Amino acid sequence: MQVSVLLAVRNEAPNLLRCLAAIDAAVTTWACPVEVLIGDDQSTDGTGALAQQFIGQLLAPRQAVYRVLPMQPAQGNAQAKANVIKQLAAVAQGELLLITDADTAVPPTWIGQMVAAFGPRTGIVTGFTALEGAGLLARLQAVDWLVALGQVQLAAWLGLPLCSLGSNMAYRRAAYQQVGGYEALPFSVTEDLVLFQAMVGQGWGFCQLSHPGIVARGRALTHGRALLRQRQRWFAGAWQLLAWPWLVLLLANGLLGLWLWPLGWGLGWPWAVGVWLGRFGFQSLVAGFFAVRTHQAHLLPFLPVYEAYVLIFNPIVFVYFWLSRQMWWKDRDLKRPSG
Repeated sequence: MQVSVLLAVRNEAPNLLRCLAAIDAAVTTWACPVEVLIGDDQSTDGTGALAQQFIGQLLAPRQAVYRVLPMQPAQGNAQAKANVIKQLAAVAQGELLLITDADTAVPPTWIGQMVAAFGPRTGIVTGFTALEGAGLLARLQAVDWLVALGQVQLAAWLGLPLCSLGSNMAYRRAAYQQVGGYEALPFSVTEDLVLFQAMVGQGWGFCQLSHPGIVARGRALTHGRALLRQRQRWFAGAWQLLAWPWLVLLLANGLLGLWLWPLGWGLGWPWAVGVWLGRFGFQSLVAGFFAVRTHQAHLLPFLPVYEAYVLIFNPIVFVYFWLSRQMWWKDRDLKRPSG
């Protein structure tokens, strides 16, 4: 089965070699031909030249074909990463398209295990991504991803399609073409979610994976401002795309610190404390299970600090989302989605 790996890059010089080395290790362990297409989205830091240098140093003969392609400016609904993937998918030869991010290192077994997850009617497969980095902020982000992706995995085991994650995903070309590609989908700053919903809406099956052989390693953000902007984009995508029951649940959980005060005054503080302990207990169980499953048990001591972090940070993101008229991705100002 022909496989294409699509990588969108823009000003990723600090991360690119780590990412490409990981992809090449996965290519080496996969027995069939692979093409790796790198879309250079008008980088100004030498990212494209660095990718060419990496390719030039690879030893021949190889079972993979690497290409660096310059990208055209965004037009229509496909912006930012979606614009790059749209252009790469148009020239890719693979029946399956595997996607990751330049700040992410996939495991050596990534290609084989992603491909193995596809059944005859599987349209999209999502792997687990763990965050790495030094310092408390990085640890809190890692716990946040652990809890969120763990809940997504639990929902998938129950047959509930929630979302996909563009740092570790794969989809069938036939499913991508059936929904018309990114150019035919509504603009969203969470392009992976809009594509996932479109494929599931067309009757394609989905699969969420969380075993160790599929876990990719991303890099945590190092600055609070970048983290705030990232969460603003995620919240904007959720606000635009999620059905109202899921959105209500998201708000109830994410803004729990705000609901506890009226709950305590109205029904009594034992009720408020009970609700908080229930949420903390459930998230701790999810985090504990998937921390062991994905080899991240070192994060478990940070769960109490993480609880305080989300009680404070989530309302800040909510306020920032409503007050800020700008939305940024890779130093580009994106339009706000409607909905």
